[in-house]
Amino acid sequence: MMKYYRAPDGNRDVYCLALFPDGGPVDESGLPEKLFPYGAVSMVQQVNMCVAHSLKELMPLGKLKHVSLEMEKPGITTDLEDYNHPEQAVYVVGNSEIVAPALLLDLDEEPDRVHVKVPTPVFPDYDMIELSLYGFQILPIVLYDRWRKLNASL
Repeated sequence: MMKYYRAPDGNRDVYCLALFPDGGPVDESGLPEKLFPYGAVSMVQQVNMCVAHSLKELMPLGKLKHVSLEMEKPGITTDLEDYNHPEQAVYVVGNSEIVAPALLLDLDEEPDRVHVKVPTPVFPDYDMIELSLYGFQILPIVLYDRWRKLNASL
């Protein structure tokens, strides 16, 4: 089961591919309620969105540059602050089971691998807390960063 959200302005430069996890409540049409935030991201950020139920449903989108949004891996991923966004891109986010789905797609070239540093609170009783965000939480941050960098001259 796959759900598409089309950008209101017909934007063909930015696409997002996402995986949502199994389970959870469904709406009156039988679709998982977890889809709603992705639709909201699509409308607010004006991007095309494809949310898939399984990795088998995700397909690469042509010759556009694919950008894998992942957890930080030193020496492998690029910090979002240092990343130069391509003019046309497909941003790919996973779920709790598959954290780097772009690497599993059959692409002609390697995807860019980008991570977002999330400020984490420090608690005296814990050595380290690793905080991660859901795909629908990461996408607005990345898309805002894209807009800010590509429109810096405005």
